Amino acid sequence: MIDTVVFIKAGRVNQILALEQVVKIPAGMESADLARPVIFVKAFPHDTVLYEIYTYSDNVVVMPMDQVDAMEEERSQGIKQYAKKQLEQEIRSLLGIKVSVEITSMQSILLYVPESEKARVIGRQGSNIDELQRKLDLHISVKTAEEDEDTPTYKKYEKPK
Repeated sequence: MIDTVVFIKAGRVNQILALEQVVKIPAGMESADLARPVIFVKAFPHDTVLYEIYTYSDNVVVMPMDQVDAMEEERSQGIKQYAKKQLEQEIRSLLGIKVSVEITSMQSILLYVPESEKARVIGRQGSNIDELQRKLDLHISVKTAEEDEDTPTYKKYEKPK
């Protein structure tokens, strides 16, 4: 089996690719029953996967990983937007004030609240925010628009009447 490909251009080594065969679900597919032998084409010596090669039906597929990464990023942005809206709704209903959420990781968020409500949201010795973190199973940091000048849209929030 070939495990290295060397491209020579004008008498010089232009690119070296390493090949590795694994059994996995090809990038972009989700169902476990689609697992099959996949050949990774990697940039040498960095081990960055450039392509995946596999068969699908009667076709040989060469999947550029930069396209897969772009598709995954686009999909995750849609999921993040949906999660952001759901979290904002849930927190608004629990706190009774307008808030804005920034998802900082899969386990933590940044909660923007009006300046006048920050102390109430955090609670005495952090009791309210601790309870909210337990309910949502997330780490929550609380900020106001005044603390973060990069968020001018949060300044218009006022306490609901």
